[in-house]
Amino acid sequence: MVKSRRNFLRTSGLLACGVALAACTLTKSGNVTSVTLNVAKVDAYAKAAQNFANIILSVPLVTATLGAAPVALINAAATGIVGAIDQINTAANGAATVSYD
Repeated sequence: MVKSRRNFLRTSGLLACGVALAACTLTKSGNVTSVTLNVAKVDAYAKAAQNFANIILSVPLVTATLGAAPVALINAAATGIVGAIDQINTAANGAATVSYD
């Protein structure tokens, strides 16, 4: 397997989709279908991903190989994403539901 940034991003995108699907439930009542996203679960996954990134970046060889700018970018992105998901979780009270006919 060739390791590249493109492959990493593709895998990360697939993982994000899988997390979103794992946090969804689908219910049907008559003609009305409701999709509920457990935002609290997504928030927990995001925090776990941030912790994983922090662990990887705590390895001196990794940070030396990447350099200061990418490490700062990764930290800022992880912090921003977790902060945004925290705000969505607070606003949605842990779950967001969309119903359609």
